[in-house]
Amino acid sequence: MARSRERVGGRKDSRHKTEMCSNSDANPFAPAIYNAENSKGSWRCLMKFLVSLATIAVLAISSVSIVSTGAQLPQQTAAVTGKIEGTVLRTGSNDPIIGARVTLTRINPTTGSPMQVAGTGGMSMSNTGPGNLTPNPLLGGPSGTPPTVQPANPDPLPIPPLTTDGRGRFVFTDIAAGSYRLAVVSPGYVRQEYGQRIFPGQGTLLNLMAGETIGDLVMRVTQTGNVSGHITDNMGQLAVNVRVALLKASYNAIGQRTYEEAGNTATNDRGEYRLFWVTPGRYYIAAGSAAGPAPGGGGFPNDPMDIYSLTFYPGAPDPSRATTIDVRSGSESTADFSVNRQQAYKVRGRVADGAGGPPPAAINVSFAYQGITGQNSAFNKGQIYDPATGAFEVQNILPGAYVVQVSAGPVDRAAIEIVNSNVDNLSFILGSGSNVTGRVRMDNPAQSSTLTSVRVQLRSLTAGLTVGNQTTDADGNFKIESIGSGEYRAVVSSTPPELYVKELHLGGFDLMTQTIRASSGTPIVGTLEVVLSPNVSQIDGVVMDDRHQPAPGVQAVLVPDRNREHTELFKAATTDQNGHYTIRNVPPGDYKLFAWEALEPFGYFDPDLLNKSESQAKALHVIESSKLNVELPWIRETP
Repeated sequence: MARSRERVGGRKDSRHKTEMCSNSDANPFAPAIYNAENSKGSWRCLMKFLVSLATIAVLAISSVSIVSTGAQLPQQTAAVTGKIEGTVLRTGSNDPIIGARVTLTRINPTTGSPMQVAGTGGMSMSNTGPGNLTPNPLLGGPSGTPPTVQPANPDPLPIPPLTTDGRGRFVFTDIAAGSYRLAVVSPGYVRQEYGQRIFPGQGTLLNLMAGETIGDLVMRVTQTGNVSGHITDNMGQLAVNVRVALLKASYNAIGQRTYEEAGNTATNDRGEYRLFWVTPGRYYIAAGSAAGPAPGGGGFPNDPMDIYSLTFYPGAPDPSRATTIDVRSGSESTADFSVNRQQAYKVRGRVADGAGGPPPAAINVSFAYQGITGQNSAFNKGQIYDPATGAFEVQNILPGAYVVQVSAGPVDRAAIEIVNSNVDNLSFILGSGSNVTGRVRMDNPAQSSTLTSVRVQLRSLTAGLTVGNQTTDADGNFKIESIGSGEYRAVVSSTPPELYVKELHLGGFDLMTQTIRASSGTPIVGTLEVVLSPNVSQIDGVVMDDRHQPAPGVQAVLVPDRNREHTELFKAATTDQNGHYTIRNVPPGDYKLFAWEALEPFGYFDPDLLNKSESQAKALHVIESSKLNVELPWIRETP
């Protein structure tokens, strides 16, 4: 600085020419002025000008740095995650399964269903603090309020599947605490869950704690089998483009005996069919068309579109007279049989007005039916109709059992079965069906709950027909209309999970033990009363195997002693890896508690199985609002 002052002081003649740039000494934000008249002064001004620009840049960066780092963002606490690892081997050996697809699914432990997961959305930002602060031009938000970073969706993301390595191993890392199901699938092997003992069925629920490692899991997978054969018609000709289904006897969620379709295909131009990758077990084979709309073409122009009657191997018209085949792991089963060519039939009838007026100007005719797998379906058919007489005819209906519904505003129904001839002389009286009013209420007037979701159904005992209320108002009132002639069982569904049906009656009839009989044109007397109570109970416990060790992946099944036709009273829960189970929302009553080592889905509805196993179950008396803890031995084999 001394040398600088000396140099400036020795050049008094030019001082007034270069002084204009001295303002930059006092204010670095003021622009320096370049003076071209004096090179030394010009260089000094130029240097000050560059220094000024650098200073501005440094201060600007510093101001941003202060904003972004001086006020610390809230620290996001990392969740303590765990790990699940294991090996996939072939059943009966220690051969690794290479390239198998392994999936891990998070489960809601209360419902047993997969948890809904979020998408891959990014992050959202929001400002916190007083809303009246001066906006900060650098942040675009209130001054002094650093942004907080929040997840756009707090739900867990889907867990990407893994592929086993050359040793058959897999490792899931960074897994949040929770309940999970582990499954593996590979071409030529049965899809299996960890701990699964029977096909189909559920495996063991894995409960992962924060920071825990569940390791050394071994999943042994079973090879599939195949089924093939030839199908001919009743004239010895090749049956081409015939639908072939592999069926397994089972029960559905409402306790009906039905058949689960394990695979389907169609015969080729040589009458051949082949079903591959079949889970080992005993099956029925069915070929042809069941009740329902007539099948369409086969997708190629020269298809004769022949219809074949539904036939079960080795040639039976229904499963009761059919023979099952045993599909074994890694083997090929053969089943050749023949089917009959089938024709469609006509349905004829007459429609009348229940009020005594003329027949309606137009009608709609529909056919409801239950498929071989238990699903209920319906289809509409165009009809030939004479409004002067009310006579109608519907053509091209396949053999089978149907509920025919005729509607023109009011409706009437009739159950029919088509075997090998037309159906004539049906009679429908529109508006003659019975109606019943009902009410849903709590057992204590002081209690309140949302009752609009409750549905009451009347299920026919013979025709496979169900009628029910569509809505329940805020006061719990409902109405069931157009109840055709027949015998019905009342079933309450869609109740809030914390409630149970305490009473179900119509007039002086207890509908928990009795049925409703309806006759066309005869009113149903009385109000259908549904009384709900929140005083449910809970049963916890552990299932033990025959070595008195906790048994994972086993169902604990609670079966009522009375009213077993009301299958909604059955309850089941699967044990976790520690053998623990919890059955919630249990109504009071007397029960038997079962635990089979291996049980197919809804297999506990089989009355024969219950009768054989009853002596090995544990009897329970459940009172309102109680909590029971029951250790339960499993039933290793069905007696």
